[in-house]
Amino acid sequence: MIFLIGTFSYGIFVANKLTQASNSIFYSKGEKATLRSTISELTKKSDESTLDGYNQGRINILLLGIAGKDTFKQGELLTDTVMVASIDIASHRVALMSLPRDLLVETDSGLNRLNAFYGLGEKQFKGADEIEIAVEQVIDQEIHYYVVMDFAGFTKTVDALDGINIDVPRPIDDQLYPGPGYSYEPFIIDEGFQKLDGETALKYVRSRHDDPESDFGRAKRQQQVLRAIRNKTLSLGTLTNPFRITELFTVLGTHLKTNIQTSEAHAFNALLKKVDTQNITTVVVDAWKKDSLLKSIKKTTPVGTVVGLTPRSGDWDEINEYAKEIFSLEKITLRRDAIVAEDPLVLIRNASGQKIIGDRVQKLLKGIGFTNVEIQTVRSTELVSSVSDFTGGQKPFSLNEIISRITSNQRKPSDDLLDLHPQSSNNKTKEAILVILGKDLIKTYTYEEASRELVEKDYKPLPPK
Repeated sequence: MIFLIGTFSYGIFVANKLTQASNSIFYSKGEKATLRSTISELTKKSDESTLDGYNQGRINILLLGIAGKDTFKQGELLTDTVMVASIDIASHRVALMSLPRDLLVETDSGLNRLNAFYGLGEKQFKGADEIEIAVEQVIDQEIHYYVVMDFAGFTKTVDALDGINIDVPRPIDDQLYPGPGYSYEPFIIDEGFQKLDGETALKYVRSRHDDPESDFGRAKRQQQVLRAIRNKTLSLGTLTNPFRITELFTVLGTHLKTNIQTSEAHAFNALLKKVDTQNITTVVVDAWKKDSLLKSIKKTTPVGTVVGLTPRSGDWDEINEYAKEIFSLEKITLRRDAIVAEDPLVLIRNASGQKIIGDRVQKLLKGIGFTNVEIQTVRSTELVSSVSDFTGGQKPFSLNEIISRITSNQRKPSDDLLDLHPQSSNNKTKEAILVILGKDLIKTYTYEEASRELVEKDYKPLPPK
């Protein structure tokens, strides 16, 4: 969708169509574009440095896919797809981060799944403001632009491009693909190279019931299809075909919305000519795997019960880190490898008063890369959690990871403190990292788990505060 914006600067010879589309797509300040003003804006030699985020070295664009009123009567404003496309100004690299629609986020509007915030904003005449606020909280990055397209627009875009080429990694046999109303219909596609029309492409990016990764496998397929659309849009056969360009303008003018201004189209086009579109970094924030960043919970609020996904560590720090380092993910990989190489003994003394907290912290540490974790639950309690390093600074990566994920409260190692924990089974207690879990972790780690099936059920958004 982002790369389709760049094609507008080529469309002078279809100016009437372009002007109509411009009035529908681009953000305007209360004034309708005319043929003259559209041509003037699109041919204006605007510099890339005028784009929001350019001077900060990174431009973030929120990509949203909604059902739309032409497709469904219910849930037409729920965002079925939420991605953040980032352009690094220095390296001209592009990255895509997919966020699950079932992610629970709390803003001033209340607690809801991520896919509900766009609809809440529309109903309050705030447009994409609400979901921008929610996503910025999740990734700790400013959103500079947004692009919204509905299902019908997606289907017609693929058809306007005369289909897209996809290498299907595994066969799909989804007998529960949503059909008209509240019915189901089968969606079946074979493994291997396929040319997909618009309707098939939409089913390919929406199907999830026959995917072992569920929504997260679907997110990978969405990124795959987005790259295919980009390739077809920027191909010579599309850019030199006035009829195809005109049809694209018509589709986009009806089914796409963005806060990108007409005057910025030339700058975007100039920037996109420089970016490396062949090597796109992709990240899918997922759950239900050993190293997943998310966990599934069920939570009761004053206005109703909500089920969804939340950070495994209790805060957004890990996802913030992936978003920040998305162009240098090897840093995160190297740190994980360093923890495995250090192979520290971690002794957990659960003094929180709740056994389940110890179990969940142990699970978190093993997901990060710690393999040698021993736990003891005691009757006495501590108000504040702490960590003590008995390795003499020999396990720096492991210690820093525990401090950042569990508690920053460090206590000086002492024999009295270590005696609180029974002798380790491998007799290496004096080379261990001791973690004492206190009551301050109760809020983070005491929650009702929700099943995958419950999370994937249709969701009715909670009313705003």
